[in-house]
Amino acid sequence: MQEGHNPEPASPSTVTLPAVDGPTVINLLVTHRGWTIVGNNNTHIGLKKPGYLGSLMVPMKKGQALVDEYLRAILKDTGIEPEEFLGLLAPPPTT
Repeated sequence: MQEGHNPEPASPSTVTLPAVDGPTVINLLVTHRGWTIVGNNNTHIGLKKPGYLGSLMVPMKKGQALVDEYLRAILKDTGIEPEEFLGLLAPPPTT
């Protein structure tokens, strides 16, 4: 490493995301980010949010993890950083 050189911060793609299913992602978006469910075609749930053009479709296979690239695309489309998503998944601390 060169003297005085600061390494680049970790890019979002280097954050390891856990395996989560569509219902978990949908629940987090509705509960914590203001999305509303607007449709269901038995395989996907449509979500909308004021200020977001179009709708977001999330696969609805309970117990089947979303493919990592698809989860990252959902996070990017919703403006959620991977680190923030991990925080939303973590249970609140007990007091």
